[in-house]
Amino acid sequence: MALVTGTNCGFVTISPTADPGESKAIFYSTLGVTYATKNISPSNATKITEIGWYAGANSPEANFEVGIYSHNVEDNRPGTLLLGADLTNEKGSTEGWKKVTGLNIPITENTIYWIAVQIAPSSTWDTKIDYVNDAGEERQSHHGLTLPDPWVESASSWAAKYAIYAKVEGFPSHPEKKFPWWIIGIGAIILIIPLLKNAK
Repeated sequence: MALVTGTNCGFVTISPTADPGESKAIFYSTLGVTYATKNISPSNATKITEIGWYAGANSPEANFEVGIYSHNVEDNRPGTLLLGADLTNEKGSTEGWKKVTGLNIPITENTIYWIAVQIAPSSTWDTKIDYVNDAGEERQSHHGLTLPDPWVESASSWAAKYAIYAKVEGFPSHPEKKFPWWIIGIGAIILIIPLLKNAK
C-alpha cells in the first residue's frame, strides 16, 4: 500500500485501514509537535466527522490532538483553528491508525484547509508517522504544547505527503430526479371518467 490522496491521506470518504508502508518521520520535540498538511476540500463536502493519522511504529503512550485550520493566503500556511478540534485522545502504544471520530467541523467545498495532528512533548524518538516526499504536497510543523490558534509561525515546511486524513460528509452533487408518475395517474383518471359516463 502507498499514500494516496483521497484514500489514506488528505480528505477521504472512507476511513483507511491498511498500513501505508512508507518511510517514517519522527514526531519529536520536548516542546510537542504539530504537523499540518495542506489540502483542498472535495466538491459537495460540508463537514468533517473524523481525523486520523498512521503511527509508523510501536511507541510509548502519549496524548494527541486533531483539528482543521483555515488557509493563511498571505503567508501560505495554516491560519485559524476551526471550531470542533479535539484536544484529548490516547495514542496507545502500538503501530497503526489513530483516529478521532464523532467530530462535527463545518467546512466549505473546494477550499484550502490544513489537517493537523499534535503530539504531546516527548523525550524519546519513538513516535513516528508514515510519509513520502512529493513535490506537489506540503506539510508544515509547529512546536508547542497544543494546537496553536492562530498558527503564528512554522518550525519547518516540507514538500511531502503525510499519513494524515480527514473524513468528510456532504450532499450529492446531482440529487436523483424521480419521474413524476403521479402525472400519468391523473391523466389516466381524466381519460377514464368520460368513458365511464358514456357507458351509462
